[in-house]
Amino acid sequence: MPGDPRAGESRRVGLALLWALPLALIVGIGTWIPTDIALCGISGCSGGGFGVSWDPAGGLIGLAIGGAIVALPIVIVRWTTSRALRLAIAVAAGLVFAVAGWIYLVPLAVYR
Repeated sequence: MPGDPRAGESRRVGLALLWALPLALIVGIGTWIPTDIALCGISGCSGGGFGVSWDPAGGLIGLAIGGAIVALPIVIVRWTTSRALRLAIAVAAGLVFAVAGWIYLVPLAVYR
C-alpha cells in the first residue's frame, strides 16, 4: 500500500523552496547595486570631484527591500502549516540579509 499522499505533496513543496530561496537571494543581492549607489552616489563616496555623497537612509531602504525579497518565498511557500513559524523565520532571514548587506556595503562606501 502506498504511504500518505500528503507526504509526496510536502516533498514537492520543499523542492519549491529549494529553487525559490536561491532565486530570491540572487535578486536580493542584485538590489545591493542601487543600494550602493544610494549610499555614495554615482561618483562614489570620495565624490570624484563633485564632493562627498553619503545617504544612509537610501541605503537602509534598499537593504529593507532586499530583505523583504529574501523573506518572501519563506512566507509564501507552505513548507510548514504554522504561519507564525514561517513569518518568524522569514523576518529573521530578511534581517540577517539586510545586516549582511550593511556590513558588506558600508565599509566599501567608507573606504573608497
